[in-house]
Amino acid sequence: ILNNYPIHDIILHPRTGSQLYRGSAKPEIFSEVKNLTKHRIIYNGDIYSHEDYLKVRQICDPAGWMIGRGALRYPFLPSMLKGQDWEESSMRKSLEGFHEYISHDAMTRLQGRVQILDRMKPIWAYMCHVFQDPLKAYRRIRKTHTIEEYTSASSEIISHYPIKLKSEPFSEKNPVMDGNFE
Repeated sequence: ILNNYPIHDIILHPRTGSQLYRGSAKPEIFSEVKNLTKHRIIYNGDIYSHEDYLKVRQICDPAGWMIGRGALRYPFLPSMLKGQDWEESSMRKSLEGFHEYISHDAMTRLQGRVQILDRMKPIWAYMCHVFQDPLKAYRRIRKTHTIEEYTSASSEIISHYPIKLKSEPFSEKNPVMDGNFE
C-alpha cells in the first residue's frame, strides 16, 4: 500500500505489537519489509553499541539509522558510529552539557519540583549506563527527593563516577529497566 504514496522515508522499528519494548528488535523482519517497498527505509531498534550497529548493518543494510534510546543510554554513540574518538575528560564535559540542557528544558517547561523530578529521574534509567557501575549511579539518583538533592547527586555522578569509554551491546536483561536495582 505504501508504495502507492510519495513517501520520502519509512522508519521501521521491527518488533511485534505484543513485544512492546521487551525482547529484541528483529533485523530479519526489517529485511523482509525492505524488499517489499520502493521507499528509503530507516532502521530503528536496539542500537546501543558499535557492535549492535555492525550486526544490524550486516543483516539488513538500511538506508539510515534512528538511534533513539541508545543515544539516551550512551550519548556519545552517534558520534562514535561516525568514527569520533572520545577522551574521558571531554566525555564528562559533554555529558554535563547534555544533562544541563535536558534539566533546563524540564525546569522551563514543567511546573513544580515534583513534576521536574518525575521527569528527570527516569532519564537516569538510561543515562546511568554511561558509568561503569550503572546500578550505583541510578540508586544515587533514585534516592533524591528534592531538586537540591537531585542537582547535587547528578553533579557528583557526572564529575566523579568512572565512565565507560565504550558502550555495551543490547541485552534483554537490564536490571535498572527491569526494576531490579535494590
